[in-house]
Amino acid sequence: MSYLSFGPGSEDAEEILRRAFAEHPPMTDEERAAAIRKNLGVREPEVKAGGDPFSADVILYVHEGFFWVDGAHPDAPEYNPTDYRNRLFGLSDSGVFVFTGLNTGRVPIRVEATREEPPVPEGDWVGEASIRSIFGTINVTSFDDYADVPSAAVGGPGHYRVRIAGRGRELHFDAVSDDLDETYVVQVCAAPVMLAEPQDS
Repeated sequence: MSYLSFGPGSEDAEEILRRAFAEHPPMTDEERAAAIRKNLGVREPEVKAGGDPFSADVILYVHEGFFWVDGAHPDAPEYNPTDYRNRLFGLSDSGVFVFTGLNTGRVPIRVEATREEPPVPEGDWVGEASIRSIFGTINVTSFDDYADVPSAAVGGPGHYRVRIAGRGRELHFDAVSDDLDETYVVQVCAAPVMLAEPQDS
């Protein structure tokens, strides 16, 4: 067993820590996630190669006032992903979570997956964020439902920009509604890292 000594002639604490980090560097997020999966006996996710661009209209059942653009990791190093949020969406360690106006109910969502940046959709609320798909999958999900469409990561693993546009978020605030008048557009395309506040259209 070894002991740290800070007496006369010993290395100072900063040098000891520097040497310790050099010999045993901290794990990256990917390495930490892989180690957790291994310890839990979870099979490594399959890496998807991508697919064809598409546009699809779905109706998603939402509970507790949000849905996810899931399966990718935030890639904006100037922000703490677990703390950053604005009035339209927040970032988590699994992607972008979108705040809905209603608490519980069904919302129509148009999902657009493209290889080039699409035109900005109309909306009362519009915002975008950069995320990184490690395994080549980006899906739209909620607590109790998922959009039955292909993965939006059409280029496979890599950097993507997710743009969210919402309308009618004030109509049924924190209420239950199946009126289908609160609508969203989710656009996903391959793009360099960036992150922007939502802007009123």
